[in-house]
Amino acid sequence: MMSKEQLAPHIDEIARVLGEDKVNREELARELLEYVNTYRLPLAMAKRKLVEKMGGDANLVQRTAVKSLDVLLPGERSVDFAARVVFVQEKEITSSGAKKKIKSGILGDHTKTIPFTAWNHSAFPFEKGETVVVRNAYTKQFRDEVEVHIGDRATVTKAEDSLVPPFDRKAHSKPFALKDMKDGLSNVEVTFRILSVEDREVDVKGVKKHVFSGIAADETGRCQFSCWTDVGLREGDVVKVRGAYVKAWRGVPRITFDERSAIEKLASTALPPVEELAKPVPTSVLDLEKRGGGSDVLVRGFVVDVREGSGLIFRCPECRRAIQKGACSVHGKVKGEADLRIKAVLDDGTGGLSFVADRTITEKVLGKTLDACVETTRETMDSEWVRLELKDALFARPFELSGNVLADDFGLQLIAKALSPMAVDAKKEVERYLTALEA
Repeated sequence: MMSKEQLAPHIDEIARVLGEDKVNREELARELLEYVNTYRLPLAMAKRKLVEKMGGDANLVQRTAVKSLDVLLPGERSVDFAARVVFVQEKEITSSGAKKKIKSGILGDHTKTIPFTAWNHSAFPFEKGETVVVRNAYTKQFRDEVEVHIGDRATVTKAEDSLVPPFDRKAHSKPFALKDMKDGLSNVEVTFRILSVEDREVDVKGVKKHVFSGIAADETGRCQFSCWTDVGLREGDVVKVRGAYVKAWRGVPRITFDERSAIEKLASTALPPVEELAKPVPTSVLDLEKRGGGSDVLVRGFVVDVREGSGLIFRCPECRRAIQKGACSVHGKVKGEADLRIKAVLDDGTGGLSFVADRTITEKVLGKTLDACVETTRETMDSEWVRLELKDALFARPFELSGNVLADDFGLQLIAKALSPMAVDAKKEVERYLTALEA
């Protein structure tokens, strides 16, 4: 249901088309609300119908001045606007079984920033900082945010910078906690303590730049960050940033900020000490699904599946991929190097996520070294026993699992840093699960 306040910019547009001195705005608002909320007409169609009813030219509704981003609503089928490219990246996705390149990122004007996807990467050859005019795009809602989609019907052209007033990211920032960081957020205000930071030199289109990256923490959780300006960040500092944005890097949300953001160091007492914030905060799988991943999270639940590919495996010495029948999918026939791993599923009652654990964790679960597993396998001529022992040790048992959670088309996957058994009150757990099932 749309409110009168949400439709106010669209009433202004209709009034301009019909003539300011010829319309009753209250009547326009009442009829547009009825078209949209009662008759469920798409907003663009409702505006054209109303203009036609009032004796105006419906074609002028879409050809009036380009819109500002703050008036865009989800579900619009044809929108025109001008904006600057705040961030853009190329991605490869699988659509209908075929690989396809797209562009995605963030666009901004003087009112706000908004995530976008261009479904034909060649139709969006524009770079960060350039100003563009987009016509015939459409909008959707994703994770409570409006996002712009640039499809086959849309056109994107370069424009003069003066067309779009500069956007002050700092002035439009909204406060968030680290647990709420998710891909696509922009205009973020966040306060955190730096648990770790490193200075790296990177090549950006032939220009050497320094980026300061590490792990940020508050009372709600942790998140990776990247700072593209040198403000003297040090481990242990408490920092308040206004005008940051969030992009996923390898499936993990990352806060990004630069010289256009307001970066302020606060008193150390503004947040708990490093020792306290360094402890992972328990997180539910449902929250991770909403956020689209997370850094250094802690999940508690039961292992409900130990998958094929767990146990003793052999890896390609070149790329470290697991090999099948002595062959690497990239390097062909190779002499594999022995390794141990766990591939399993953990369920916490709100959902399930896959996890992968390395040799060190697997040896701890088995109580056996890799060399011992290799020797027993040589003697028995069968490696399946390793997976079966892992299943006996893990299946239907409660564990505490920590690591980075990645999100892709196949769901969530946690790369384990630690896996520890938990002591639980079985009766209480059964009651909790039954309550969840009944709900």
